[in-house]
Amino acid sequence: MDSLERNICIILQRGDMCVPRVSEIAKNIGASPATVHRKIKDMEKNGLIRGYYTHLNGEKLGKGMIVIMRLQISYPQGQKMTYDEFIREYMDYFSRLKDVQEVYVPTGTWDLIIKLKMRNVREQYKFMSEKVMPLGNITRMESIMTMKTGKESTYIEPE
Repeated sequence: MDSLERNICIILQRGDMCVPRVSEIAKNIGASPATVHRKIKDMEKNGLIRGYYTHLNGEKLGKGMIVIMRLQISYPQGQKMTYDEFIREYMDYFSRLKDVQEVYVPTGTWDLIIKLKMRNVREQYKFMSEKVMPLGNITRMESIMTMKTGKESTYIEPE
């Protein structure tokens, strides 16, 4: 990948350059472009549409290993913040890291689930040792490295 391709990918992934083709959509659904444009703007404004994204191929970029990391975090007793505020700090921290794609608070015994795209096991180990373990309060961690991807999508069927 040359520097021009790299810069284009960075800008496209910000979500500010991918826009819907209003005329095409209007033609496909039998509505006027003005109506479609207004509806899209309304859906963006009310939060139904959160953004437009470019989905890059991790394997082609040398980041073909998907890691699902599960963390158990010890909530210190006597804390002045609620558990929700405590977990939010960890979510915010992981959300700022460039290799982290998704951060979840699940039900069950785990406090956080984090999805990463990495080059290899060494890079994943470096992430764990430099970004996770120094945080403290991590009482248990489990990493699942995927071997193949069957489907990866952000599609949601509207009802």
